[in-house]
Amino acid sequence: MYKITEEDISSIIENWKTKQMVFKGKYEITSNEVFGQQGYPIKVVFSCEIEKIVVITAYPLKKEMKK
Repeated sequence: MYKITEEDISSIIENWKTKQMVFKGKYEITSNEVFGQQGYPIKVVFSCEIEKIVVITAYPLKKEMKK
């Protein structure tokens, strides 16, 4: 729907994981960069499970200032 690539989502999560301790549970993160064709930051909602990460949703934050 938003044409956000799997690589963009993986990059956002991996960058966030390098700065945070990750435990089992649900997380909501917002990218500090703009991604995709929209030119907006992306919000990613995901769940950390025992040996995997499940992305629940990812969408552009259109209410943010466009960079």
